[in-house]
Amino acid sequence: MSGRDGGGEVADVWVYSGAAGVAVGTFMLYVLVGACFSYFPRPKGLITREMVSNLSALLMQLLVPCMLLSALGQNLDAATLGQSAGLVVWATVNLLISFVIAYFVLPRCVRVPQHLFVPFVLALTFNNSGSMPIVLLEPLARSPALAADPDAYDRALAYIWVYGLVWQVMLWGFGAPAAEEVLTSPPVLGIAGGSCLGLVRPAGDALFSPAGSLAPVGSVISTLGAAMVGSSNLVLAGSLYHGSVDTLARLRRRGKLPCAARPCQAQAPPPMQRAAASGELAPRSAPSQKEGGGSAAPGHSRSGVFGSGEPAAPSRGSLSLEVPEPAGEEGLSATAMALVLAVRLVIAPAVSFGLYAAAMALQVPLLVPPGGSMASPEAAAAGTDPIIFVVALVQACTPSAQFALVITQQAGLSRAAESLSLLYLVMYPLSLLTMPAWITLALSLVFGKA
Repeated sequence: MSGRDGGGEVADVWVYSGAAGVAVGTFMLYVLVGACFSYFPRPKGLITREMVSNLSALLMQLLVPCMLLSALGQNLDAATLGQSAGLVVWATVNLLISFVIAYFVLPRCVRVPQHLFVPFVLALTFNNSGSMPIVLLEPLARSPALAADPDAYDRALAYIWVYGLVWQVMLWGFGAPAAEEVLTSPPVLGIAGGSCLGLVRPAGDALFSPAGSLAPVGSVISTLGAAMVGSSNLVLAGSLYHGSVDTLARLRRRGKLPCAARPCQAQAPPPMQRAAASGELAPRSAPSQKEGGGSAAPGHSRSGVFGSGEPAAPSRGSLSLEVPEPAGEEGLSATAMALVLAVRLVIAPAVSFGLYAAAMALQVPLLVPPGGSMASPEAAAAGTDPIIFVVALVQACTPSAQFALVITQQAGLSRAAESLSLLYLVMYPLSLLTMPAWITLALSLVFGKA
């Protein structure tokens, strides 16, 4: 669909809008199913907190690595690997855009209390780069623009996790002493192993070719990998449900919402449940107090976000989470909360999409298809993979990752965690309104006339 005339362009936009609507609608259905089975059957519900936590561990330790081995082992080649370098650049650019706006611009526009500064910088910088794109890309891969490519979604899954590798590196670059865990985590090992299988074609064929000598092993890997998508979606839905229940309970306890007949109590999830449960690309474990992680007594820090063991003397530019919470300090004002939501859902994506449009106009290699669009003869001749650019743009418009909330809770900032919980409670429903527009624009940019 190249949209050679005005009528064709309008028709294409409607097609792209339909694809975006189906993608977001699919996400809503997953959340609805997860919420229903988190509540029913009574009294505990089927998707309990323990199930979410255990299934999250299974995903990160087994299903995701199997998916990466299968997807990369069957679809990766030298040309595709070279093209994916552009995705690494876009991942870095998207994250840096959000960080610059959150760290330098937002505090100049609205008052952010000191103890909320770093938690909100983390929340605005790091988007949900795993579970939500996994849900969104599945129907997009079946849209008219990509329907002729049966392997589009397999490659999309692999690219999502390549993007997530940059996400992890930048997160731990804030100061957490866990770089070795990033490099040895099962998803990263899956990326490395799948890349080797894809580039060393005889090895990949031995596993994944029907006549390969190790075809039974490859079949098991592929079957386990295929289970990753549905499991990740249910985990995300269960995590959002239980997180919303916790947030509402905290607000009731503080008198901001009326209490029901039963006591207003929130059950705290296991420390890593929210991050892993959201399907985000978190390392195997968050740093604990013994490991130098973020749960020391208030007033002490370790390094970067997590501090260095010295008493904290935080300033506006400090990246320490170990900031004592003032006794009378409330959360963000309604105006500040609205601006934070606008930054994550509108302003940061607008900057990323604007840079993509500029790269199209300049036809920057790797960052956009040859000729600026997949509709160009150059892109067709080069065999460019459009999924790379769809993933890069979809990643720019997703809401915040829940991992920022985990870090804040481990630092003992209860009020900051409450403010973040309220932010997510509002942000995720609002994202269902903003993402269709951004995804429509993304498809128009990638597949429309340059």
